[in-house]
Amino acid sequence: MTGRFENVLFGMGNPLLDICAVVDKDFLDKYGLKPNDQILWMIQNPYKAATFFGCIGKDKFGEILKKKAEEAHVDAHYYEQSEEPTGTCAACITSDNRSGAIHIFLNYECMEKKWGFFLTVSPEAVLKVATQASANNKIFSLNLSAPFISQFYKEPMMKVMPYVDVLFGNETEAATFAREQGFETEDIKEIARKTQALPKVNTKRQRIVIFTQGKEDTVMATGIFFISLLSLKVSMSQECLRILF
Repeated sequence: MTGRFENVLFGMGNPLLDICAVVDKDFLDKYGLKPNDQILWMIQNPYKAATFFGCIGKDKFGEILKKKAEEAHVDAHYYEQSEEPTGTCAACITSDNRSGAIHIFLNYECMEKKWGFFLTVSPEAVLKVATQASANNKIFSLNLSAPFISQFYKEPMMKVMPYVDVLFGNETEAATFAREQGFETEDIKEIARKTQALPKVNTKRQRIVIFTQGKEDTVMATGIFFISLLSLKVSMSQECLRILF
């Protein structure tokens, strides 16, 4: 059963080592951080279900990142270079929220001919993977990642959006995306519906939109129905996989 899912998920982006600390609101205010500004999720099982490509430095943080990826059973393939250090993210935790301050040093030129990094650095690479997935009826997923992506990288994001089969985000990212798209609503369920209905190239697969809200309801919109589940009590993963496959 494990081999069946090996390398079923391919990811590309910025390899970041999260360094977590529990802090109070005054700490966030001091450094101009917003609560719940970034939410990340990691697949733990099955072994090596996820394959990830990225660039790291030959340093202590790079070694920690490799070790943690291996412990999480992620099949990570890093380009290791000595010119720039590994990117890191200071994750500041306050109550139920998580704020991230990212420090990225990566040398992207060394990877130009092989792969790119997200929409902020190599939108052409993301679009190439997206079109390839669509042409072969493979599932292409995208994470809204952070509010500033929808604000300042709207054009490359919307070039990729027609190829997105599964879109992830949290409530803050969803609200920003809605404002930038002129949805004229702050209701997260309606935002999910409108996002799901955006134009799509591969009509063989309906788009699925999943928005988390911390300890509050997680919402999921498809072309057929809408689901709202309390994330602490009910897992949505099985329902999502049933729809996809």
